[in-house]
Amino acid sequence: MIEVPHGAVPPNPDGTPGKLTFSIAPAPDQPVTLPDEIALSGLLYQFEPEGVTFAVPVRITLPIPTDTDPARVMGLVTRDAQSGEWITIAGVVDAAARTVSAEVTHFSPFGVYSYTSNDPDAWQRRNGGWFVLEHPGVRGDGYYPMCRKLPRALYLNVCIQSATSTDPSLSYALKPNDFSIGQSYSYSNRREPLKVWLPAGTYWIVHAIEMSEINNDPLYVPCHGWWVKPPQVINFQPGQTVTFARFAPEYGMYMDLFNTGTCTGTPGSPPGANQPPPQPLADPGLCPAKMNGEWNTA
Repeated sequence: MIEVPHGAVPPNPDGTPGKLTFSIAPAPDQPVTLPDEIALSGLLYQFEPEGVTFAVPVRITLPIPTDTDPARVMGLVTRDAQSGEWITIAGVVDAAARTVSAEVTHFSPFGVYSYTSNDPDAWQRRNGGWFVLEHPGVRGDGYYPMCRKLPRALYLNVCIQSATSTDPSLSYALKPNDFSIGQSYSYSNRREPLKVWLPAGTYWIVHAIEMSEINNDPLYVPCHGWWVKPPQVINFQPGQTVTFARFAPEYGMYMDLFNTGTCTGTPGSPPGANQPPPQPLADPGLCPAKMNGEWNTA
């Protein structure tokens, strides 16, 4: 799966909107060199277009092979666009769906990697810990704080500006560029936290939430924005778990735009704070449109 967010496709040199064709196919057989205790699981997949740097990270999802234990899977392996070396990317594992996802800024061959040691849990506790994002909630279970105060959709994000691993030999477990960990709302009552393993070290992070109105009016552009907390430094110890909960908008700075690739945004004034509610139709029994065809009541 490829999930392309708004703004990911870079514009043309003349500023006009860019256009890309995306595809996934099995990659040709090729040697993959990885550090000890980790190995490629299953096939490599070729993601296209290669050679393009996305303006906003794109989320990709790969299946976990049937002969691989999801508990051993840590993320994706890919070839670095600059060095040509094989590197690993911290991923989000969904054991029930048997998938692993990651946000990337370029395409190349990608595959699933897992640990080969006898006790991966002990290895993880000894060498790192977990960032945990609480589930932001079910779609529509709260209200947007401004504008028409419509039901909201909420997204929780921890953006990692930079990180330095305590053990340099584990630097392969960190994506070489900035990356973020996201947890979105759900359409059901499933509210599981998002748990991502990271090596021990020093992390510079930005904690943010994104909200938008759930809109059912085709003539109304719904309000949308980011609320961002000040950057913070986390000295991440082996075996530690750091939990990030959703927070109220008043505890963050409002931003019109926030780039999860650079962990920076554009501060602004919350729109529509004093916008009046929509006015009812003059005659609620009439539809202000002309429709052709035969209609029957149900």
